[in-house]
Amino acid sequence: MSQINKTNQINEVYKEYVKQISTQSALLAGFSFAGFTAITFDAKTPSFLIIAFGICTSISIGLELLAMVNAGRLSILTRGVSIRDRFSEHIWISLLCYWVGLFFFLAALSLLAWIKIQPAAKLVTGIAIFVGIAIAVTIYRFISKSRIKFTNQSSNQDVT
Repeated sequence: MSQINKTNQINEVYKEYVKQISTQSALLAGFSFAGFTAITFDAKTPSFLIIAFGICTSISIGLELLAMVNAGRLSILTRGVSIRDRFSEHIWISLLCYWVGLFFFLAALSLLAWIKIQPAAKLVTGIAIFVGIAIAVTIYRFISKSRIKFTNQSSNQDVT
């Protein structure tokens, strides 16, 4: 009986985790979209900065929306199902899209600082680089000591 309760608790933690990925992805996609549509550029702004900003923002929006849709789909499809056993690969994909989208969001934020507030651009870029390195280290540590076990559905062997 306690094993069933423990499994249910683990499934609830994973479901809450998926909901958090969906919520945070929606928030970042909204910020990226607002930044992409509401910013005006001066005539003297170099075109390569505007193009790079547009590319980074578009990639950020796309990846965050992909993470949000995938996590939302998992929230709907996993009612009464063990999310940890059957959908761990999909959780990993949602999380990876969120992290990479966050990286491109930071890159777009740095480019926006270079476009709009050039005196403070070095500070904003330095902070973004620091946060980007922290994200990269977190991803590396998560991959090397993965808590999510990937299972092959045709055979019940663990794949790491």
